[in-house]
Amino acid sequence: IQLRSFQALHQTWPAADDASGVCVLLGRCRPQCSCSQHRHADHREDSPGSCPHPGSLEHPLPTRCDDRDLRGQHRELPRVQYPPLGTPTSLIEREQLIEGLAMLKKIRGTGNVDAEHQEILHACEMARQVKQPFRNLMKRSSRPQLVIAIAMQVFQQFTGINAIMFYAPVLFQTIGFKNDASLLSAVITGIVNVLSTVVSVVLVDKVGRRFLLLEACGQMLITQVAIGGLLFVNLRATNELQHGVAIWVVVLVCLFVSSFAWSWGPLGWLIPSETFPLATRTAGYAFAVSSNMVFTFVIAQAFLSMMCHLRAGIFFFFAAWIVVMGLFVIFLLPETKNVPIDEMTEKVWKKHWFWKRFMDEEEEERR
Repeated sequence: IQLRSFQALHQTWPAADDASGVCVLLGRCRPQCSCSQHRHADHREDSPGSCPHPGSLEHPLPTRCDDRDLRGQHRELPRVQYPPLGTPTSLIEREQLIEGLAMLKKIRGTGNVDAEHQEILHACEMARQVKQPFRNLMKRSSRPQLVIAIAMQVFQQFTGINAIMFYAPVLFQTIGFKNDASLLSAVITGIVNVLSTVVSVVLVDKVGRRFLLLEACGQMLITQVAIGGLLFVNLRATNELQHGVAIWVVVLVCLFVSSFAWSWGPLGWLIPSETFPLATRTAGYAFAVSSNMVFTFVIAQAFLSMMCHLRAGIFFFFAAWIVVMGLFVIFLLPETKNVPIDEMTEKVWKKHWFWKRFMDEEEEERR
């Protein structure tokens, strides 16, 4: 197809010697000489009357192309350059030093990042020397990061979000919606989930991680208790919901989903990536992801049975866990906003009222 397109283009192109080839768009072109006695078809390498001036580069635009290159299998297509993706630390860790420095300057909004850049380089070099990341993860000094990473994944599932998202059509059918209406309600909650995630992207570095988590705990607690109360009162009396009450349930579910989507949803993955040092990040994230998958499976398997037995009480069950999550954030989760990974120990762990004891004992062991 490319060859035919080129031939059609070549037939309609002006016959001037200095502009008869424009096939640079199609692949590899070889330079042509400036002699005026040859046409494009006579310049094949296998033609008996080869050019008397091979290798001449006098022509300012050497764009005539070899037909064999168009038909051949070894044509080199131009590479598309994509912008670098990732944090400065991840780029430097993958030995993309220039891209990492540029990303660091972009994030900080200033060109004066030499000190932080050198610290990241040193941390990456130290991480490359670690041969047993899982063994290092079991050390006492790694206990705070490991506990927080696993707890964030467990709490993420015990908000009840996956149970609601997985079984939204069944849930809405149970409270009185018809088939089409229940599917539409599930679509609405999915859209709310996506849009609310954008809120987290905009606000997470402005208001901090703890603020978003605590605000979401309050909002999720209120919505869960309200949903449970509405279902408990109305289903107990008539075993079905009036249309107005059902609409309020959908609104409360959307408020619950939105609060999760700008807090525990994305931050459950962000905070572990900020707390683990480079030396144990891969091993630590393996534990975090495994915990998430295990408890996703547990909640998905247990939700239907719990809803059948507890009915409206299922929402009070998740509300109780939200209280535990809020207490965990207040007492055990430090703020990680604007704290580089290599400075987490000095600026966060050693200053935390509870986790600092693990760092102090590690220092004593080193001494």
